[in-house]
Amino acid sequence: MTLLPDPCTVEVAQDKWLAHKVMKGSVGQPKTFLVRNYLDIAEAFAHLNTPLWVRERRGLAVPSHS
Repeated sequence: MTLLPDPCTVEVAQDKWLAHKVMKGSVGQPKTFLVRNYLDIAEAFAHLNTPLWVRERRGLAVPSHS
């Protein structure tokens, strides 16, 4: 017997935007924008104050220590 999470659960856990949409309304969250192009960046800056916290949609984006 293999105990693995449901594939949908794994997908949500690996995608920050999808997790935001799933948790919206049940867990407090900061203002969040999906940025796909330069126009999206301009829109986000028009609605947000600085400083900003920008994260990749997937992965950790941890810098290497080499």
